[in-house]
Amino acid sequence: MTPLAGPPDLVHTAVAALAGHDLLVFTLTRTAPADTKPDAPARMAVIRVTPDLKKPREQPVEEFEVDFREPFQAYVLGDEYYFLTRSGSVYRAPPADKGKSRRMVAVWAAPQPPVGYIFSDGNRPGVHYLVVTRKREVEQTEWYEYFRLGPNPQTRELKNVEIDSTETPVERAYWMARALRENEILVTPK
Repeated sequence: MTPLAGPPDLVHTAVAALAGHDLLVFTLTRTAPADTKPDAPARMAVIRVTPDLKKPREQPVEEFEVDFREPFQAYVLGDEYYFLTRSGSVYRAPPADKGKSRRMVAVWAAPQPPVGYIFSDGNRPGVHYLVVTRKREVEQTEWYEYFRLGPNPQTRELKNVEIDSTETPVERAYWMARALRENEILVTPK
């Protein structure tokens, strides 16, 4: 008798806010493999939640296969979904043709260095900058590059940021955010 694959296991759930008050809830599941069968693809279920004083309304939106099996953050830009994984990869799920499912596309993944920080521009909804650390092996130093979340990342060096290797992650994030603001990448209202 061939063992059957087990029930789907919940891997992670993330929430992204939409315009107005609605939310999209992204739930990643995977099916436990059977001893003699390969892993089934992980699946993402998307549910739209509309607030209501008595009980929120939930409406299933869609479901599609994904290329990762780890915790993630979800972002919605227009009609595209973006996922930043715990390991620092970025995936995009653009809308599909009618009658088909979305397909996952890696936007930033190995061998690129992992995304270490994400900064959302509070003055421009939907604008997010991701920062990666690069290493100069000869001098044993680091420098930072950033790119705007979107389908075709174009990295640029983050200038005017000097971070001591003894600084905490919060201190590093502060100096990076300050450099993004001073270089007029993040908008500061006048």
